[in-house]
Amino acid sequence: MKKLICFLLFLSILPTLWAQVDLDSLLQLCAEYKGTNSDSLRKYAHEGLLLAEKENNELMLATFYRYAGISSFQQQEYDTASLYLDKALELAIKHKDKSEEASAYLATGYMYTTQGDFKNFI
Repeated sequence: MKKLICFLLFLSILPTLWAQVDLDSLLQLCAEYKGTNSDSLRKYAHEGLLLAEKENNELMLATFYRYAGISSFQQQEYDTASLYLDKALELAIKHKDKSEEASAYLATGYMYTTQGDFKNFI
């Protein structure tokens, strides 16, 4: 009977485990394509946004928003990039994730600096 209960409990958490595996895989793909292929980065960042939203995982949402912002920046869509990076920063601050907060600030600062927009950088 204990084995049956354990098996049923395992089955009940399996979808959550698969979602986390998918989110982790998408994060790895985003990290891989970040500096090499902005189209692939955009694709996987948006897939990650959809899955993180479905799973109500705001920490992952912050990371995928950052990657979507980086992709938009690389494609010279600066207004869109700024919106995504602002969302990433907002969620990172909300959840007190200092690492993601720093990453969002770094990406935002890099974007403004490369544009020569020092007023918004500060």
